[in-house]
Amino acid sequence: RSVGGAPPSELVAETIQRLKDGMRRNRAVRLEYYTASRDAVATRTLAPFGLIDHLGFWYVIAQDVERGAGATAVPFRVDRIRHVELLPEVEFEVPDDFTTEAFRRDAMWTGGPDDVTVEVRFSAAAAGRMREESDRRDVKELPDGGIVRRFRIQRDRPRWLYTQLARHGDQAEVLGPPEFRRGMARFLDGILAHAL
Repeated sequence: RSVGGAPPSELVAETIQRLKDGMRRNRAVRLEYYTASRDAVATRTLAPFGLIDHLGFWYVIAQDVERGAGATAVPFRVDRIRHVELLPEVEFEVPDDFTTEAFRRDAMWTGGPDDVTVEVRFSAAAAGRMREESDRRDVKELPDGGIVRRFRIQRDRPRWLYTQLARHGDQAEVLGPPEFRRGMARFLDGILAHAL
């Protein structure tokens, strides 16, 4: 079990403190968690094994208690957590082979059989940050200072990517595959319809 990285925001620091309390006592926590790919908030019961700072975001590596003791520990972004409550009656054991180092890699999600690569062009104005956040192998430099960046996503959960790209406005353009280009257009149409 380890904690390391840059100082978090005040809200994240408070959440981390509550998670650390559960870690120290080997007690589960109940919390509300926002899942970006589904754009939904749900109540979860987690056994917090460890905390890491990854690419500027804090994650708790935890096991979903409701899935049973054999469930795989996965990362949850701490800034998407609210209302952490310690559950003194729900005890857990951290597996002997658990280490946060297993999660220190270029991407928290490593892909699966149904993943797909989506190519996105970023203008020169947006390229700097996208360059910093990605693996060099996933970036192609363009003559105008922009880049084309490849994202590996779950085929049935593109909403996460659409949400990220919408923040860049016309500085980002999905190049392909075609179904994701059309999906991005539908996503933006939905946002516009809701705003109107």
